Amino acid sequence: MTRKIPHDLFCEQQVISCALIDGIETIAKAQEAGVQEGAFHHLPNRIIWNAMLELVADGKEPVTEHVALELTTKGTLDAVGGFPYLTEVSDKASTTANRTPFIARLVELHRLRELIKESTSVTENCYAYSGDGVEATFSPKITKMAAILSGGEEGIKSLSEFAESAALAVESPETAVTIPSGWASWDRVATPLKAGEMITLAARPGQGKSALSLQIANKLVYKHHKVLFFSLEMQGEEVVHRMALQRGGREAMFDPKELAKDIREVGQCDSFYLFDNRKQYSMTSIESRSRLHAAKDGIALIVLDYLQLITPSDRRIPREQQVAEISRRCKQLAGEVQAPIMVLAQLNREVEKHERRPILSDLRESGAIEQDSDRVWFIHQDQKDGDDDYQLIQAKCRGGPGGVGMKFKFDKPTFRFSTVTNA
Repeated sequence: MTRKIPHDLFCEQQVISCALIDGIETIAKAQEAGVQEGAFHHLPNRIIWNAMLELVADGKEPVTEHVALELTTKGTLDAVGGFPYLTEVSDKASTTANRTPFIARLVELHRLRELIKESTSVTENCYAYSGDGVEATFSPKITKMAAILSGGEEGIKSLSEFAESAALAVESPETAVTIPSGWASWDRVATPLKAGEMITLAARPGQGKSALSLQIANKLVYKHHKVLFFSLEMQGEEVVHRMALQRGGREAMFDPKELAKDIREVGQCDSFYLFDNRKQYSMTSIESRSRLHAAKDGIALIVLDYLQLITPSDRRIPREQQVAEISRRCKQLAGEVQAPIMVLAQLNREVEKHERRPILSDLRESGAIEQDSDRVWFIHQDQKDGDDDYQLIQAKCRGGPGGVGMKFKFDKPTFRFSTVTNA
């Protein structure tokens, strides 16, 4: 007897329709609930959903017009039934008020289909059993079925897997995945960045936070590593202009044609994803875009410039609690996408008043930043030194050297830092 595969066309259409209304919010809720590509059983809906994810990852709003253009560009508009079907789906929901139960139903049906697939495989293997050991044959499949039932936690490692991973890191440290800053001497002093770390880069305004983080990102992108750069303070044109100056130096400054050429070359970087201040970004939108890129082909670095400009989820709570929530979610996101997240932050005015090196308690607005950060870096200009003499200080490093620093030269016209000697 042929059995019907569990699915719900109306439910799929409702979730897509809600996403067409508010875009990133519904997509983020769906991701948090465990909605994956396979959650959409009907191929047209799956194609539309994937097109919406592509738009969000590129910083575009997944409205009906943009989705239609994306499908047309990819040549898949006819495969979904053309404009009539897209319009039909977009009209399914007039509000997002009921999206939660539809998302939950979508996840539930997807799990049922996955269970059917795995249990069918187990049954077939039972009949074809060749005597290789029952546990060895069926244990992985049963474990996978249990993971499906528990919400898809198959990515969680066992104790033995954690131990093996740690042992390999000790035996062969050269194989550990690290992210270079671009200055080998600084990496030797501070140790390279690691996946899952939250790095807080703090300084007073005008001390080069954006320039330093952009220079690190620029060097990674030049070697074709993927970087997500959320510039909540500057517009995109200013960011790419700075990147071009960092690459071209002072020679490009005085040669408009050469600088324009360098700017266009920056525009050809296919591994640099820039989100500028034309849109307000909440942690929900930052998390969703980061998850999409991490799932596609991994991320080398995420930069948030800067923490205090991220839109809080609740403006009614005290500012310290707002910052604490954002900081905690940054740390969680770093672990989830397995990439270092560099979060720029402001220091309070006490540093300037007393003309001293910054300390951890100078982090502005919340002690949670210090607590959540795996590393805290300070940029400090000592008034006794020259105008271009700065120190980069690693005040905290979880599991590594704290209280270390190096002298840097900062060429403000080209936004470039260069190392000098140990501090």
